[in-house]
Amino acid sequence: AAAGCTCLIDMPLNNDPSLMNKEIFDLKMGRISKHSYVDFALWGGLIPSSLKDMSEMHDLGCIGFKGFMSFATEAYPRISDGYLVEGMRLSERFGGLIALHAENAEVADFGCKHFSQIHCADEACFDQARPWWTEYEAIQRSVLFGKMTGARTMICHMTITQGAEYLRNAKKEGTAVYVETCPHY
Repeated sequence: AAAGCTCLIDMPLNNDPSLMNKEIFDLKMGRISKHSYVDFALWGGLIPSSLKDMSEMHDLGCIGFKGFMSFATEAYPRISDGYLVEGMRLSERFGGLIALHAENAEVADFGCKHFSQIHCADEACFDQARPWWTEYEAIQRSVLFGKMTGARTMICHMTITQGAEYLRNAKKEGTAVYVETCPHY
């Protein structure tokens, strides 16, 4: 555990292969367990095609399932509302955790395409393309879905104070919702 690193957690996105089923779980577990000197954990992916494997991946040891409400990559597509609700229902049955990058996909995508088309080089264009309320709306939607399905939900990489206040109130009401953020936010 040199330099103080005592735990590594494998994220399913930008990771080849992304963890979507038992075969990939076994592959990653085999590789990591041979070489790891610290604790480690594996997140499962939450995409439409992985829902059928969630229960098995949970039983194998996945700590939760991460999805993107916004557009991610072709290989790791966003989890649209219908699939998200179904994933939450499944997760609730086995006591799993749903982790979400919360952002309104359509608004963010529209804004990003617009500023790309006009070749905006100013970094402020990013904030205009993806305004704070795209995250706020998606946080509210994910909390509602979690309440309706009984699923434990975590908001990943939250960037807005409005979201923190909303989640604080949801927790006070007894909603099983968690949040994490990063130092640069």
